[in-house]
Order: sequence, then structure tokens, then C-alpha cells
Amino acid sequence: MMNAGHLDRKVMIRHRVSTGNTFGDSADSYADLKPAWAKYQPMAGSERWAADGNHTVKSAKFTVYFDSTINETMQLHFDNLLWNITGLAELGYRHLLEITAEVIK
Repeated sequence: MMNAGHLDRKVMIRHRVSTGNTFGDSADSYADLKPAWAKYQPMAGSERWAADGNHTVKSAKFTVYFDSTINETMQLHFDNLLWNITGLAELGYRHLLEITAEVIK
């Protein structure tokens, strides 16, 4: 059982929205959904090579109170960075949710 005092970081959960224009084109973007208190645990960083060069990847685990609406298509806004959710794990029966996320710089 986690003490609520460990959830000491405020994150914003963001969801994907599709917007259209007058030409019928649609584009995906993210909008703020809801704030949450979280425990932040940084993980070892890494570097990746992509077509446009070398990128640094920061990974972390965020633990929040369980919320069934959170899924892997969402993002977290934390520490002025947008974190892409890469995994979810329920801790206890609907008590806590461990979110694995990464940001590519």
C-alpha cells in the first residue's frame, strides 16, 4: 500500500483529439484531459539513432491512483516535457496504476 504522500508530483494527462479543416483534412493533436498526482521514478536514459540523427530518450515510471480511462494513446505533461505513454500496469485491484512513459529529445 502506497502512502498518498509519495504522490507528490502533479502531471497533466492529455488525450488525442482529431481536428478538421474546411478542406476535409484532419490532424491529430493532444489536449489536456485531467490533472493527477503522481510518484515520479526516472529510469536509465538511452540514445537512439533515427533517420534525422541521434536522439536522447528519457524514460520514467509514474504511479497514479487507478483510472480506467488512461490508455497508451495518451501523453503526460510533466516537468515542461511531453511524455508518451508506452505501458500500463495495474497495482493492486484498481488501487494504483503504474505508467511507463518516455520523452525523446
